[in-house]
Amino acid sequence: MLYFGICICAISTFFLIWTGKWKSPLLLYNVLWTVILSLYSLHLFGLFSVSFLTESVILLSLLFFNIGYLLVLNNSRIRCSVAASAVRLPKYENYFFLKITAVYTIIVSLPFNINRIQFMINNHISPYLLKFYRMEGLVEEDSGFMQVLERPFEIILIIVSAYYIILNRKQMFLILSGIYISVIRYITLGSRMAILLYAIALVAVLLNNEHFRSILKKYKKVFIGIILFAILYVFRFVSSYSELYKYLTGCVPMLDKIVNQQDGVYDYGHTYGFESTFAIWRSIWAVFHRLGLGESFMAFKGAQNAFKYIIDIQAYYQPIGDGVAFNAFVSYIASFFIDFSYVGVVMLSFLYGFILGQIEVRQNVCKKLYYTILMYFSYYYIFSSMVRFQLTDMTFGLAFIYTVLLKRRIMSSKRIVFSISRLGKKRFD
Repeated sequence: MLYFGICICAISTFFLIWTGKWKSPLLLYNVLWTVILSLYSLHLFGLFSVSFLTESVILLSLLFFNIGYLLVLNNSRIRCSVAASAVRLPKYENYFFLKITAVYTIIVSLPFNINRIQFMINNHISPYLLKFYRMEGLVEEDSGFMQVLERPFEIILIIVSAYYIILNRKQMFLILSGIYISVIRYITLGSRMAILLYAIALVAVLLNNEHFRSILKKYKKVFIGIILFAILYVFRFVSSYSELYKYLTGCVPMLDKIVNQQDGVYDYGHTYGFESTFAIWRSIWAVFHRLGLGESFMAFKGAQNAFKYIIDIQAYYQPIGDGVAFNAFVSYIASFFIDFSYVGVVMLSFLYGFILGQIEVRQNVCKKLYYTILMYFSYYYIFSSMVRFQLTDMTFGLAFIYTVLLKRRIMSSKRIVFSISRLGKKRFD
């Protein structure tokens, strides 16, 4: 059954290359899942075999994600309708709003960053060791306020910084703000992913710029450096080919546990959409819980239970084969299955592909900052699709939602600049 999934990805990949859409996030999706399934099919290092049901779930998700995505890219009526809505986007980038957002983000996170750095200095630990302190709960984590109203804006500003470092280096404050946020996230969270996020943002901006070839030629050495960094980043976590193999394929046997209802993940039944959009509902559920109403909403509680289960299995080593353990992932498919079982895999995979396809069409028609930010999320969500569905993550889920909600703030019908010489007052041209 998995071989049919590989064939679906291969056919879609050849079609994208044939039609000149090789920069599409869908190509990344197909290549990634072709590699995952091809490697898993070898059954090296004693990995568990999965049930026919799990293979069917993977096949359905791959098929309907591609159908949803390609329907937008190749149906002229849908494509024209999406393109028509894209050109109505306001013309100018709202520098004033973006810079105010950067100032707000830096100031709000400052007390946390200072306390975390002082902790590291007092205990003589490096950012690398800090990661393990966090896993064991030995350091204080973000407050709920920071998780909901600060961390998501850090991701948005990283993309904005990458956008301007390539296309408009006059916006030095925004460029430096994004670089600062990436570095300080690495130091205070102990995660090199913060630096990788910036590298992914640079690649996303480059691929979706109309002057792609000239920019690539001009900054060839820089982008070679980014690729080498990404390769070294991956191999930094693996000391052997077996670990790399488990890292890439572990999501398949872990998904099998979800499909076959192991370890109490369905103690509260299916979650009917709340698991896949958990980043949105998590704070709302916390309010209900404090009011004593949490027990009345089983779908909320089921999503909380499923999310905790998924986070726990990613934090600690899990058995994925005979004598083989790894802190494996469950993939984006797990959230869809937890929500609506097989119907969810079909329905949500199609909807997921359809939405990402619309983002690509809009970006192709209207190459502006707003759609570049959304394209970054397309690339990142697909890049991390073997880990989990990113709308379940507070930071990346809310960052996407905030971008959509702030569309008319990121872009403006009037040119608005931020003039430090005039004490930060707005000036309209």
